[in-house]
Amino acid sequence: MQQSSDSRHAMQAPSLQINDLIQIRILEGEVRDPYPSRIEDLTGDRMVIAWPTEKGTPLPVIAGQVVSVSFVHEGRYYGLEGTVRELALVPLPVLVLHVPEGPTRIERRDNVRVSAPVPVELTERVVSLSEYKAQGEHNVIRTVTANISGGGFAISHGSFVPIGTVFDVKMLLQEKEDPISIVAKVVRCSETPGGSQCQIGLAFSHLSEKVRSRIIRFVFAAQISEMHPAGP
Repeated sequence: MQQSSDSRHAMQAPSLQINDLIQIRILEGEVRDPYPSRIEDLTGDRMVIAWPTEKGTPLPVIAGQVVSVSFVHEGRYYGLEGTVRELALVPLPVLVLHVPEGPTRIERRDNVRVSAPVPVELTERVVSLSEYKAQGEHNVIRTVTANISGGGFAISHGSFVPIGTVFDVKMLLQEKEDPISIVAKVVRCSETPGGSQCQIGLAFSHLSEKVRSRIIRFVFAAQISEMHPAGP
């Protein structure tokens, strides 16, 4: 994809390449969730991408629909829009897009934060087994996140939790996937207006790359949905 040097410098956006992994979202019609894809060919304003499938069946797409293409590069998020010009099932299922402009940054922060109600179970780490047995369910918080990013998440809770408190966390990003087990530490806690709830911010600790990638993919998909919410 050709861009002027001034435009590339201003956006600091990377150039897409063949075999780059992307996510696409159909902005018209019935298909509204982001799906993974891959760039098969790229010439000028013509982009050929792998036709996304669901359970082995190509997604319903027609010529003329507008497609959002998004990708991650060095922890930052970029996107562009194109229009479906051609569809082909052989020799490989592909969509041919017309993309008149290059990618731009979607979000300037490295850790993009999105509003998403992810179910979480937080178990406070305690000093001894006897202390744990004494506390029982009192040291477990079951709730959903108010927001989440690649660096942590926030919840609302009915009581104050001291900064520095460490929790073992089980988080269910997707219903069809196993929950992830991580460690998070409270980095802020403040009362909401009226004092009925506390807003608690937690930062992830010692994430493996595999787990971090799962969280980033979830946040990325949620951000695309925020940008293009489903219609009524």
